Amino acid sequence: MFRPDRLVLQVSYPLAGLVIAVHVGVTAAALLSALPLMLKLLLLAVLVWQAVYLLRRYVLLTHPCAIREIRWTELSWYLRLADGAELEAHPSPGCRVYGWITLLRFKVISPAAGQSVHLNAWLLPGLGTEQAIRRMRVQLIHSFASRN
Repeated sequence: MFRPDRLVLQVSYPLAGLVIAVHVGVTAAALLSALPLMLKLLLLAVLVWQAVYLLRRYVLLTHPCAIREIRWTELSWYLRLADGAELEAHPSPGCRVYGWITLLRFKVISPAAGQSVHLNAWLLPGLGTEQAIRRMRVQLIHSFASRN
């Protein structure tokens, strides 16, 4: 599963719990609010759609654009998506490394039709990939330092 230059993303049950807890809290707040019924229903529909989207894209990794694997070398980064595509990318300044979560943002190099495509990944510790995440954090720091 782990090689020094590779991080294979897995289903993250702690992240699923976090997404569900936040959406349940917002749903409860919406239901207890003084909003009209139609507005509450619309808000609930959006919340359900967003929860399903976030779970598929960042937790279950079943969305076609979900990042399944991150590989890096000294020169470049590569992303393998759930649909099997492999893209060359580089970390964007939107990357955030906290003690309990790592938020990654990559800009795809040479996207089709001149579009600017960004892909994201959320990593929580506790899935047996702590060493891989630490190595990737070091490589992120090195990537940003070499650009400046």
